[in-house]
Amino acid sequence: MTYQSRIKAVRWVRRASQGGFLLFFLWTLVAARHPESGQPSALLGGFFLFDPLVMAATALAAHALPLALLFACATLVLTLLFGRVFCGWICPLGTINTMMSALRKPPANVLVSTEQWTPWHRTKYYILAAMLVMALFGSHAIGYLDPFSILYRSTATALLPGTQYAVEEGATAIYHADPHAGPVHVTSLTEPVYQFLRKHVFIESRQSFEGSTLIVAIFAAIVLLNLVRKRFWCRYLCPLGAMLGLFARRPLVRLVKNAEDCRQCGLCKTNCQGAADPDKPEEWQPSECMMCLNCAARCNWGAGTFELFPPWKKQEVAPLDLSRRMLLGSGVAG
Repeated sequence: MTYQSRIKAVRWVRRASQGGFLLFFLWTLVAARHPESGQPSALLGGFFLFDPLVMAATALAAHALPLALLFACATLVLTLLFGRVFCGWICPLGTINTMMSALRKPPANVLVSTEQWTPWHRTKYYILAAMLVMALFGSHAIGYLDPFSILYRSTATALLPGTQYAVEEGATAIYHADPHAGPVHVTSLTEPVYQFLRKHVFIESRQSFEGSTLIVAIFAAIVLLNLVRKRFWCRYLCPLGAMLGLFARRPLVRLVKNAEDCRQCGLCKTNCQGAADPDKPEEWQPSECMMCLNCAARCNWGAGTFELFPPWKKQEVAPLDLSRRMLLGSGVAG
């Protein structure tokens, strides 16, 4: 089995992981609405326990660290070993962005020019600095930009209630109209589905939340921006991605480029989800690499491989080169 065949198989494992974690996240939301115990599902907070951004913000704001949040250290260790694998394999919002990015089909010349690292990638680091300074002074504003908070808030207060409204209104309209073709009634198909959703998914009576329009507008903007750049939120704005990027500067597993085998076709560059410049050995950005493995899987000549790099083995990587002035400005703004 060739290296490329193995990496393609691992890429399918990555896709399965993304889908599994997204479905698990949505399931915890449905479980949280279950009325039997009257209490939210204990699994609902699981994602937040492994969120190092929540851990850091809580520690700064409360000047204490709940022991439960130490689970987030596992995410940091994972990042030190494998880079931003959390972003590429686990994050549910990242998975939604990946799926939406697949719909982006720009012309080849536009694709090449947009799928490369730019100084705008640094924006998320300045956002992270501002959020942490705000947390230091007791603010919990990080909840507005944490990816788990965004997805939970959008789904629980807007998407799920909106879906419930649409399904209930649609099922009611079909029930009253009772369309049929001969002896076959449409309601014989729609009613079992509606009753299942009502019993196992919606459960609660119809709900509405103040501010849900703004919440869904922000979520829609995050999703639609993927049509401008692949994983736009993850590349330029996500503070959790920025924090993990700082820990992913020199992971143990890194991309190695064989310049002799490279044909300069650009396939690795145009398929990279993070615009980490995998086509440039000296300028590869490990802090932007989400370990999607697309670059190695799409290279027909085996010029790019992921290999184990012990800490003492040097490899040139592009510096973050964050502006001290911008960092100071972000802190003051926070």
